Amino acid sequence: MSKGDKNRITDQAKFNKEFDRIFNKKGEDKMSEYKDHVEQEHDNILCDFQKYMVEINKVRNDYGLKDMQFSSKHFEEFERQWVEARSI
Repeated sequence: MSKGDKNRITDQAKFNKEFDRIFNKKGEDKMSEYKDHVEQEHDNILCDFQKYMVEINKVRNDYGLKDMQFSSKHFEEFERQWVEARSI
């Protein structure tokens, strides 16, 4: 018997049930509430992010640095912090 056989899941249905119980149901309501809030406030978040980008690049230009290129990860982090600051 190889090492992989010992680690293989033998009862897939039981594994799925336990996995769902542990991982999928914790905070499920909070996540849906968070997503609903983000969808409702998307325009405000986007507007504030654009203002944030302009301010950051103004400061960078004052110090003689090139403009910063913002990615979707920057937006996601800004969005998370925006929601936390308004503590839904």
